[in-house]
Amino acid sequence: MLGIALGAPLGGILGRYGPLFPLQVGAGLLALAAICARPLVRETGGRSERPAFRAIVATLRANPIILAPLTFAFTDRFTVGFFTTTFALYLRRIYDLSSSEIGFLIATFMLPFAVFSYPFGRLAEKRSPVVMLCIGSLLYGVGTAAVGFTAPPALYALMLATGAAAAVMFVPSMLLTMQVVSDQIRATALGAFNAAGSLGFILGPLAGGAISQFVAGRVDWLSGYRAAFAVAGASEVLCVLIALPLLLRHARQRAGERMVA
Repeated sequence: MLGIALGAPLGGILGRYGPLFPLQVGAGLLALAAICARPLVRETGGRSERPAFRAIVATLRANPIILAPLTFAFTDRFTVGFFTTTFALYLRRIYDLSSSEIGFLIATFMLPFAVFSYPFGRLAEKRSPVVMLCIGSLLYGVGTAAVGFTAPPALYALMLATGAAAAVMFVPSMLLTMQVVSDQIRATALGAFNAAGSLGFILGPLAGGAISQFVAGRVDWLSGYRAAFAVAGASEVLCVLIALPLLLRHARQRAGERMVA
């Protein structure tokens, strides 16, 4: 997240020298990272026994609560996909902002997301991750829906608050993923968590572009972008409403286990 927050404004600045220049610099940084990491990274050694695929499926079926954090992972990245593409087009087409200004606005969203993820993660270990996940997601959904109705300079404050709300919900969803499965398939569950998020990140830009263009063809571009971000925000709120029964059941079970212990 910190890398995205720093890369967004840097990419906007580098974009002044050509649309492909940021990609070339990024490729160079990746190559440099690989060269530097090669002599430092070592295999950890030791091989643990891996459960069979059938055992993994059986465990997941016995714990349907795993669907809740996976759904949040998908929806969260789905909405972030709107910010990485549709948001930039919205700022350029409606407000004629420069590449550096667009990058700075994206960084205003991503930087608090990155900075606050760790402290909110520590808080989720001591408090209820379910409460933090639901509250953060609701605030994030409302903030995302409001993007299309907010113009600069007020947009900077909205992006800052929305990024902080995203940090509130991000780590708790990962914690829930680890809580609801056994140690033997924890890595598999986290892999599924990231896979669900990646799928959302792929579909988010496609949905944002399709919705904005569809509405713009019938009304105007401002209405199109407003509709796109309204859909993104509504999807986050809808995710909370759908997953809430499972999350509350999980919270009650965890509370009962602590009382017995």
